[in-house]
Amino acid sequence: MSEKNIPDFLQTLLENNKGFMKVKDLPTYMSFDMRRKLGLVRQKTPSAVAIRKAIEPQIEDRFIFNKNGGTLYILVPCDPSDFVIASLSSDNPMSPKMLQRSLPFSKTDFRNILNELADSGKITTVYNDYLEPRLILSGSSKVRSVKSSEEYTRERFKEAFDELERGQTFVNIPELRKKLNWPHDVFDDMIRRLRDDGIVQLHKTDLTIFEPEDFFYDEDNARRGMVTWHDR
Repeated sequence: MSEKNIPDFLQTLLENNKGFMKVKDLPTYMSFDMRRKLGLVRQKTPSAVAIRKAIEPQIEDRFIFNKNGGTLYILVPCDPSDFVIASLSSDNPMSPKMLQRSLPFSKTDFRNILNELADSGKITTVYNDYLEPRLILSGSSKVRSVKSSEEYTRERFKEAFDELERGQTFVNIPELRKKLNWPHDVFDDMIRRLRDDGIVQLHKTDLTIFEPEDFFYDEDNARRGMVTWHDR
């Protein structure tokens, strides 16, 4: 990617990533010379705050910053609803919670954006077999109830768990997610139902070798990284 200047570099980078990115990820895409110019070579992994402080004097008010929880994002200025629409499709309904976690908006801001999109008729809410809401773009022939595939069963989930357990009694949720390769929401639905039925127990973890989105997040947005099987 060309690095003519920092604002143009960021513009191209963000446009190639749906218009926004996590600030902490920016140095990954920069050349050594650019990081040196910004004073970001002294630390192996500079914080998002340090990166923002380094680039803000260079960007000429061309971008904005926003937080979702503890994550700082940099965005191309536009209508916030455009980010939501770009993340949805006409044939892949998404959980509102999972969508919000992937976007650079707080829960309150995200709720307001969804209400505006619903009022304007641009998005529709559909429900899966467990009466859980899913968002989809309106006007699609695919707007219907979302059915669970027969391949996404407890038996298949248990088989994958046993294959990964290797006598440790627990399995890392990101590894289990990767092995099953189910749609993200389907995997979360299954693990939630097994938890609610007392079949599995979920545990916190400090592991940093996996991507944050590969963990399971409960209703309080607490991250769970390991699962144990109780129904033996």
